[in-house]
Amino acid sequence: MSSQQHHRHQGYLTKFICMLVFLAFSSILTLSHAVVEMHEFTDLEMESDYRALIAELRCPKCQNQNLSDSDAPLAKDLRKKVFDQLSDGKNRSEIKQYMIDRYGDFITYRPPLTAKTIVLWGLPWLIVILAIFIIWRRTRAMDMKTTLSVDEQAALTAVLAQNDANNSNARMADNKDEQ
Repeated sequence: MSSQQHHRHQGYLTKFICMLVFLAFSSILTLSHAVVEMHEFTDLEMESDYRALIAELRCPKCQNQNLSDSDAPLAKDLRKKVFDQLSDGKNRSEIKQYMIDRYGDFITYRPPLTAKTIVLWGLPWLIVILAIFIIWRRTRAMDMKTTLSVDEQAALTAVLAQNDANNSNARMADNKDEQ
């Protein structure tokens, strides 16, 4: 291996080590932002319900994060509310219903099938199908318009022949004028 190749190899190794160090520090910084809350659960079922609920409910502020992943102040308040309601003896469905009543179906990642959700999910498909149908009808109508009947074809041939005759006469007249 030549000296130049050795230095190039050293450069790649240095870049690789720098990248590993950067990734290690960035992962440490990411972990420092993780949500850590301490709750005193009375039993494992309560803890399981708590974890399931905060994983299932969406943060209204963050929108694409559930309550367990969000570090927004609102998510912290809602996690506390979930814990308080579980401590008061409410079950998972009661807590979910409380959150839905307060924040709407949006707070759940799997909203119930209602007329609103059917329209929300069905309308775009209906629009696409309608657009395809309209395009199909228009192209079909254009194909029909380009086909001439026998009478129309004869009339077109006569008009074109008359036009050619007029153009020929005009050119002959122009040629006579030039002479």
